[in-house]
Amino acid sequence: MKAKKSPKDKFEPLSDSERFEDGKRVTEAKILKRKTSQREEVGISIRMGKKVSYLDRPLFGKGLWITRELDIKRWLKWLTNVIKKLYSKAFNKEVELEDIEFWKAKVSELTAELTRASKRLEELQQKQEETKKLLELAQKVRDKFHEYAKKFEEFRTLVEKSYYQDVRLEETIKRFLKENRWLLGLECQIEATNKKIDSKSQIDLHVVTKYNQHRIFELKSPNLKPFVSKSGRMMFSRELSEGLSELIRYIRDSDLYSRIQSLGTYGILKPTGVIVMGYNLTKEEYHFLKALNFFLYPHIQVVTYNDLIETSQRELSLIENLKPENKHL
Repeated sequence: MKAKKSPKDKFEPLSDSERFEDGKRVTEAKILKRKTSQREEVGISIRMGKKVSYLDRPLFGKGLWITRELDIKRWLKWLTNVIKKLYSKAFNKEVELEDIEFWKAKVSELTAELTRASKRLEELQQKQEETKKLLELAQKVRDKFHEYAKKFEEFRTLVEKSYYQDVRLEETIKRFLKENRWLLGLECQIEATNKKIDSKSQIDLHVVTKYNQHRIFELKSPNLKPFVSKSGRMMFSRELSEGLSELIRYIRDSDLYSRIQSLGTYGILKPTGVIVMGYNLTKEEYHFLKALNFFLYPHIQVVTYNDLIETSQRELSLIENLKPENKHL
């Protein structure tokens, strides 16, 4: 924890302010990115101040700067004890049971907020890292924009044909995606390799990315629905159940072999599985899918063809802006 800052420090807010107000007294907390001439770091700023009549904002004094390195559990315990002791000395008043419960509630509330802030921070950092990697990959294929754009239109046409004509094009879709793995994400195409799949497995595609991440795919025809409604209840379709079963078995076996440090059949650790299935889901189906993915994360996710199309469009837009003729952008 650092209490002093250099005048040259620059701060960039990464979250909205959280405020506690008690009459004229105001306490404010927010996530900030702190930049100095030597480095940058992310932390939580907590300041106390008061409202004044001639300003439309509170006047704040120096505050606390909380970083990831702080042992937050021990610090909060210490802070509670210190406040209790100093409160008694300053105001000649012992903290009664109700005050203890008050502070316990405040500590619990602050701990919960810090946990949420830490999670938001991790998500922001993860998103920044993913964006950095995506830019790095897009840079390597900036000369292939027209080729990729053409393949994207062919892919979208196949998806719409399968869906609107209700025709099963599973094998055609599989072949197309295996030949154009970038549609499953640039990380699956650029400096990535296919891993030979056990002949006993029904898995469609196993990709090892440039970053040594193992991605396993089960690809279903766009016209197949992931869910069916029975007696007013949403349930897994037979095809989704089969896909989940195959992925779980494959991930279980790969993890088992890795733990005993033997190549075995797969010889990998902690792969992630993706089932590509469904197109133009209803609102009810979409909410059910969102809830399902919440429970399957981070090991397995069900991705719709709408998701693939939207992701591919974003990647194409990024590549287009990196084309040689657009490199000044």
